[in-house]
Amino acid sequence: MTTTTKNSVFIPEVLADTLPSVFAGRKALYGTGIVVVNPGLDSRSLGEKVQVPYFNSLGEFEDLATDGDELTPAELTSADDESPVLHSGKAFSITKWAQMAAAGDPYQEAANQISEGAFRRFDKALIDKATTTTLIKDLTGEATKTFNWNGFVEAKLLWGDEQDGMVLMIVHSKVYGDMLKEKDEQGRPLLVDMRDGTLPRYGGIPVAVSDRCKVIPAAGETPAKYESYIGKKGALALWYNSDFGLDTDKNILKDSKEAAVHIYYVAHLYRRCAGGTKPGIVKIISH
Repeated sequence: MTTTTKNSVFIPEVLADTLPSVFAGRKALYGTGIVVVNPGLDSRSLGEKVQVPYFNSLGEFEDLATDGDELTPAELTSADDESPVLHSGKAFSITKWAQMAAAGDPYQEAANQISEGAFRRFDKALIDKATTTTLIKDLTGEATKTFNWNGFVEAKLLWGDEQDGMVLMIVHSKVYGDMLKEKDEQGRPLLVDMRDGTLPRYGGIPVAVSDRCKVIPAAGETPAKYESYIGKKGALALWYNSDFGLDTDKNILKDSKEAAVHIYYVAHLYRRCAGGTKPGIVKIISH
């Protein structure tokens, strides 16, 4: 196990505020309206599967041509989807000397990083689920291979008449750059920067930027393919154990404190959104 030693910790002359570590790449899906979050998962559920039931449709109403005609009885049925319970964790060790010499509190810094890391892992699991959607618009084989307005419109049309409820679009920074360059016939940008501090909008939909969006390096080919996601409210679900925290123990052989955290979680893409017949995520693939 790798141990944080005295030589690993920088000691400033003046014990000022310590700058916390920052993870590369912003979280993309966790914490947005796209995700329904439930922190009530039992941490003893590893290896089990969460079942998500769906009621099937009774179908449209029948028309009766003449008096005395009978309706055809329909059966109300249901079906289940399953998603496995996942388990991730992180452990670290700090020696007594490092604890005494460090500026700030190394335990608090580690706790902050591990907490952030847990929610970033949730975010990755949600992105992995988003990319499995069956609603896909691939622009890489078309004349305009980068993200563009026509491709965006065609992607939304994959929902047909169920385009209501779109709450967010998540794009890679490279795709965001392509969006910034798009203008209408009067030279006005299609990506509108809001002046109230909220996210910019494209076609009326808020746009978040994250390099955690999936990038697909085609074997032996360039440029890479970038995935963007348009999401409806409640398209994804996340269950996790809310009781995760740092478990600590003393290592008497090294005079250090060992700490670890374990998280149990489930990420799920609903096969259809509430009030609709299709998944709530549309994926756009572009160069």
